[in-house]
Amino acid sequence: MNCTKCNESLTDSVSCAQCSGAYHYVCAGVSETSYKKMGPEKRAAWRCITCRAVVSTDNTTNAEILRELKNLKSEFNSFKLDLDTVKRDTHDTVDAVRELTLSWTSLETRINLIEERMGELELKITKISTDCDSSREEVALLKHNHNLQDQFSRLNNVEILGVPSKSGENLHNIVSDICAVTGFRLEPTDVDTVHRVRQFATHDGQAPRPPAIVVRFTRRRRKDELLAAARARRTVTTADIKLAGPQSKIFINEHLTPSNKLLLKRARELKSELNYSYLWDRYDTVTSGETGAGPSRGGGVLIAVERGLRVRRRDDWCSSQSAEELWTHRLVDISHFDIPEDLVKEHFDQLDVSKGPGYDDVHPFLIKKLSSELSVPLTIIYNKSITEGCWKIFGKEL
Repeated sequence: MNCTKCNESLTDSVSCAQCSGAYHYVCAGVSETSYKKMGPEKRAAWRCITCRAVVSTDNTTNAEILRELKNLKSEFNSFKLDLDTVKRDTHDTVDAVRELTLSWTSLETRINLIEERMGELELKITKISTDCDSSREEVALLKHNHNLQDQFSRLNNVEILGVPSKSGENLHNIVSDICAVTGFRLEPTDVDTVHRVRQFATHDGQAPRPPAIVVRFTRRRRKDELLAAARARRTVTTADIKLAGPQSKIFINEHLTPSNKLLLKRARELKSELNYSYLWDRYDTVTSGETGAGPSRGGGVLIAVERGLRVRRRDDWCSSQSAEELWTHRLVDISHFDIPEDLVKEHFDQLDVSKGPGYDDVHPFLIKKLSSELSVPLTIIYNKSITEGCWKIFGKEL
């Protein structure tokens, strides 16, 4: 038998005299002690809560209330399960946050270590950059000294260009014939060695030039006499020394190092651009091709220096008014120039961030990052300086 109210099995129950329903003591709303103290007549007349209701509508309402209570109970149980789940999720979240906190602390520690290492690397990079600059200066000085020593070792040499080479040739006879044409008497004891240099590759499809002949004299004075005789002769050709083949000019020059040859070439180009009359690579007298008035020291001199070519006036080499007039100052009006902002920004973007800060103590990395912001005011300063003719010195010291 089941309880009429909760529909669960009964072991000891209370019976309703009206509906004959059996109830648990709890479901009937009466305690077991009170019920057993009742007399037989009272027990026979006992009615359940539903039967004691005055109207049948009340019975229906109570039943609905009971159903609602059951629903609320089930919902409460479900809510309790959901609450347990939320509690478990909350504990998991707390554990995850704790792990994240530990991870963030570890990450922050690693970031601090990385920043320290970056600072050390920046110091090392600055030191390496300084060492590289110092090394470049030392290498440049060594190259300069080597070039001077190499040129000093060639002071007794003469370089002869334009002589065609052939198998079985006798260079001593060729040199003797050239000296005879120039009017220089070559003694057997004057020459130490004679040899040809290797042939260099040509560019732009030009025909290869004959290898040069290098003559080493035993005395420097005799070499200078040969050069003076060659300059007096002015032109020597292969036909003059009776060499077979098409006629070509023969040039007798100082034996310069490759670096000095390059500087001399650049000096000649600059001489042509500036329309200078003469070019010396040493102290010597020249003859003016325009006046034909004999030896003179006019026109000027182009001196090739280790950091480029500069035109420098030599008062002791100038003797006439015409020579003075060749040295002029070219003034250029730049007031109409306008420096664009893109040009300034382009120079900032090309900064080498591997170098250290300059005299302004600002790292190139920061300047490059702020190139867009810095280019605007600097462009204004540059253009204003050009317009007013007044330049402000800022940035690195000059």
